[in-house]
Amino acid sequence: MTTLHGPKAEPVSIYDGPEALAALYRERAHLVAHLAAYYPAVAGYTDPVAVDWLVVTVEMPEGQAAWHISKADVDLFDHVPRVDPGGVTWDGHTTAEKYQRIVAGTHRLAMRRAQNEEGW
Repeated sequence: MTTLHGPKAEPVSIYDGPEALAALYRERAHLVAHLAAYYPAVAGYTDPVAVDWLVVTVEMPEGQAAWHISKADVDLFDHVPRVDPGGVTWDGHTTAEKYQRIVAGTHRLAMRRAQNEEGW
């Protein structure tokens, strides 16, 4: 079946194997890269527990949000300034708090857009 956006994709499950899981992480990484282009952000190998993972930290008006990025997806973050370990202070947010901030930011932007029919 073809949709407006091209052929309809089959649902992907993490149980479809490591390639499917990598594809899901790649999609998430694209969205994080977009946030890092819009808001102030830095990237670095700053997690002392996961030293091989790039951590992208985005500073939104609602607060900080940080993600660990797979080696396979680091290329999406060439536009983000690099910091050395200790170059950014994690505010201690949990995953739940991070996504509460994302929801609040989405609401803020949607309200802003609704107030201006042209979008921005």
